[in-house]
Amino acid sequence: MSLKCQIIITTHSSHIVNSKIHSSSSFDNINYLTLKNKCSKVIPLYDALFIQDFSKKSSQETGQQINHKLDQKDLLFLKKHIKYKVSELFFSDAIIVVEGTTEEILLNYYLEKEKKLRNYYISIFRIDGAYA
Repeated sequence: MSLKCQIIITTHSSHIVNSKIHSSSSFDNINYLTLKNKCSKVIPLYDALFIQDFSKKSSQETGQQINHKLDQKDLLFLKKHIKYKVSELFFSDAIIVVEGTTEEILLNYYLEKEKKLRNYYISIFRIDGAYA
């Protein structure tokens, strides 16, 4: 028996978002809603979004072309290293990616000391280096 229905879940719960991403191993079918210039904005997420080619002019002065392609291996790497805190991506004001524990501890220390930064929800993602 196959069930044909649509379910829409709205949440502020990082647990629900985390569960969805890891049960399906995909960012597909997630719509991120945010406020921009006092208007609601919907950003649909899907794995192919992270895999497509991104091209950008670096600056008019140099005229250099910068090409970046995130391939399937990169997407798997991203999912692997942010899996335990992936839902924080959606709820953070800013994200800092660090290699190891030392950087994570040091940045947390600085974030706590800086009064202006305490007003923001800044997440630090430790991806652990080659020797982790």
